[in-house]
Amino acid sequence: MRRIAVASTWEHEWRISSSGVIAMMCSDCGLPTIAGPEPCRAPGKRVGVNPAARRGAGALRFQVQGWKVTGSETAGGRNEASRRCWARRGGVRRFDTGARIGGHAKDTHMSLIDRRVRFLRFDAVYAEQPELQARYQHRSVDLRRLRGTSLYCSVDAFGVIRRALAEVPGGITLIGSGDHHYVALACISRLERPFTLVVFDRHTDSAEGVIPGLVSCGSWILHAVRALPNLQQVILLGVPEEAGARLPAALRGRVTAFPAKAMPTADQLLALVPTGDVYLSIDKDAFDRTVAVTNWDQGSLTLDGVRPLLRALVRERVIRGVDICGELAASPVELLRADVHEAIRRNERTNEALLDLLLDTARN
Repeated sequence: MRRIAVASTWEHEWRISSSGVIAMMCSDCGLPTIAGPEPCRAPGKRVGVNPAARRGAGALRFQVQGWKVTGSETAGGRNEASRRCWARRGGVRRFDTGARIGGHAKDTHMSLIDRRVRFLRFDAVYAEQPELQARYQHRSVDLRRLRGTSLYCSVDAFGVIRRALAEVPGGITLIGSGDHHYVALACISRLERPFTLVVFDRHTDSAEGVIPGLVSCGSWILHAVRALPNLQQVILLGVPEEAGARLPAALRGRVTAFPAKAMPTADQLLALVPTGDVYLSIDKDAFDRTVAVTNWDQGSLTLDGVRPLLRALVRERVIRGVDICGELAASPVELLRADVHEAIRRNERTNEALLDLLLDTARN
């Protein structure tokens, strides 16, 4: 994907991908616009010329009618690399596409970038899910001797986790209990391109925390928004109805929250994702207890409700990584109980369903 220069009067960022789809991001609201400087996300018939052409930076001409985009771009550019690039293309590039614009320039290779699976072993929760381990080729990261990782993560422990993840790369990370959901921050901290974080969770994970400076399972999203310049937008799915009103002021405008009773459709979700790259984080406490059983209070999402959203994201965006947590941490005595055993089997089946969906959709 290549950035097209724009005049400051429009204050929109233009992008064009290899498939020729135009997309813009409004610098004011951060949401996608369809064509030119009209109100955000208002599709319509319009013919426009990139005003940067007046400064010799090349001209992008386009027409939008509904979701149809046609046009051409002529060579220009203010640097030698740009001029060489267009010289190889004969100086003019034409495009004609009926592809839907969903807030990013659509790539021809949308999918899950890295399909390797890795298990993090803070404890023995996955030892109780043998079918899951046998079904998927995976690598393990043994963190059982690491201290300072329960709920809150010490600075030293977080550094150890980041290094361990770098040594055992994988696109799908099974974290374990939701107590360690902060590992998602370690995963996304290495992303080098602008991305959107899509989180399925009962909780906003955006609290300040009672120990300032330490990341926790309940504060990692707040840390991410503050520390990661490539994080463009956070979309929370499955939180309580009042969660949006309780978000810290620093997150307003950067985080969009949907309660389980008002979940977006797949098309609505895609329209809210302003980037081509997406990272998915799934805490099973967002699900109803018929789907998964965790150590936390739970939401009411179902697999049938989540499937179309995940499929759409994998098919229409570049998935830079996925993590799954929300295992039931049980003591040896609790593991003797039939209800605990059944709860773990339920979690195992849900893990398998999520992995199958992600991997099969990426394959197809």
